[in-house]
Amino acid sequence: MYNVIIVDDEPVIRCGLKSLCNWVELNLNLIGDYPNGEEALKAVENKQLDILITDIKMPLMDGITLTKKALELFPHLKVILISSYNDFEYVREGLKLGAVDYLLKHTLEPEEIKQLVDRCTKEIEEENKVKKRLQLYDRTVEDKERKQLESSLKRYLFNYEELEDRHWLAIQRTMVYGMIDHIEELIQHSGQAYLILLMEQIKEYYYNFMDGICFSVGESEIIFIMEHGRETFLQVNQLKEHLEKQFDISLSFGIHTGSNIRECYEKSRIACHYRFYEGVGCIHTYKPFAMVENHLEKLDVLIDKLEPSVDIDHFLSCIERRWSEQRLDPDAIRQEACRILCKLFSEKGNAYSLLEKFEVLKQAETVSQLIHKMHQLIKEYEDTAKLFPQQRFSDNQLIKHAIVYIHGHYTGELTLQDVANHVHVSKNYFSIFFKKQTGQNFSDYVTQLRVQKAKDLLKDTELKVYEVAAHSGFNDVKYFSKLFKKMTGLSPVDYRLKKKSIL
Repeated sequence: MYNVIIVDDEPVIRCGLKSLCNWVELNLNLIGDYPNGEEALKAVENKQLDILITDIKMPLMDGITLTKKALELFPHLKVILISSYNDFEYVREGLKLGAVDYLLKHTLEPEEIKQLVDRCTKEIEEENKVKKRLQLYDRTVEDKERKQLESSLKRYLFNYEELEDRHWLAIQRTMVYGMIDHIEELIQHSGQAYLILLMEQIKEYYYNFMDGICFSVGESEIIFIMEHGRETFLQVNQLKEHLEKQFDISLSFGIHTGSNIRECYEKSRIACHYRFYEGVGCIHTYKPFAMVENHLEKLDVLIDKLEPSVDIDHFLSCIERRWSEQRLDPDAIRQEACRILCKLFSEKGNAYSLLEKFEVLKQAETVSQLIHKMHQLIKEYEDTAKLFPQQRFSDNQLIKHAIVYIHGHYTGELTLQDVANHVHVSKNYFSIFFKKQTGQNFSDYVTQLRVQKAKDLLKDTELKVYEVAAHSGFNDVKYFSKLFKKMTGLSPVDYRLKKKSIL
């Protein structure tokens, strides 16, 4: 509804104007009537005003002055003047200011004012349509320019090409390197397709609320670049909080400020990787990692002394303390973890089967998580070694049993743990085994099954979209619709219409 006020110093005229129309039927909200321009302006100071119906001659502030001041507050305001027979010069001045039209005070008719008010609302609606088209055009142009800049910055950072927009190299900027925490659990629970969708939504959210540039640099890593100012760190902190709340995720940020974009990128990346030592969900600043060479020599001596009979808990506790103090690049630490496990089990003659599981170590986000995974792998390795002679399934049988179970349960609540339990192996082992056998991770495989089921239901039934989602294993119809469009290029409704038109 549009807001309207009536201003006239004669109470009878105000009362008559109020009763001449059914304002609600005209899609108008009559928010007040006032005896002069001064009172009217005070009343609407903190409100939105769309239509002003005002007398010309009034005490304290006349209608012409009121029109000028009201248009300063509300540039798109529609003004209807009420005049007497001898007010023509004032009417002409009001029309020059932009008034829509005028009414003669002593010959007012309901139909006349209704037509004039209707004309005002149509003008407002038409202006709003034009405004939306212009905004859409501006957004399209802005999106195009932004994508070009994103692409140029990526080539500048990673391919060492020249940057066309040279002013980017002269201004001090803050770069934030962001990583989604607990990514392993997120992919296992929601799948790779959801992660792609999430990264796009993070970008969209950033561009809606902040100035700057952002782009992804990996499946779960994203760069934010903004001009540096006194409030920048506060803005970064707020951005992190808002993103975490909006998407129910945890984020780690590395932050660095400077005018050298490449240096900012590298230092913010290193800062973010300090989550390995300082914990996830924080904002980290740049500190260089320790040098690797001398450390490796000492570690080699330590590893050479390892025996299969060593007290693993004590050894891993010492290693964790050593890693936390020395603070090498996390990738170097993960490689060390692999070497330690190889050494521990090489004596037992089946190190190759353990190597298949080393992908798990690469997923560790913190040093404590890495130690926990090492404990887990050692236990699983030993348990599996004991189990293999009596194992119920060969690899082929295991994957067949798993897939049969998945196909029988994917439309309900189905987790990786459920399937692992069914085939009698651990969740971590089954996750890696399943991807090795099928070429897909578990969640993506299940998501594809569910989307295919949804396609069949859309094509062959008249179920509503929310019913299709529920019958296909999706609890959230909004997420289902976004994911379906991402994977098929069409919304569920458009997909159904397309398939029906072919038949």
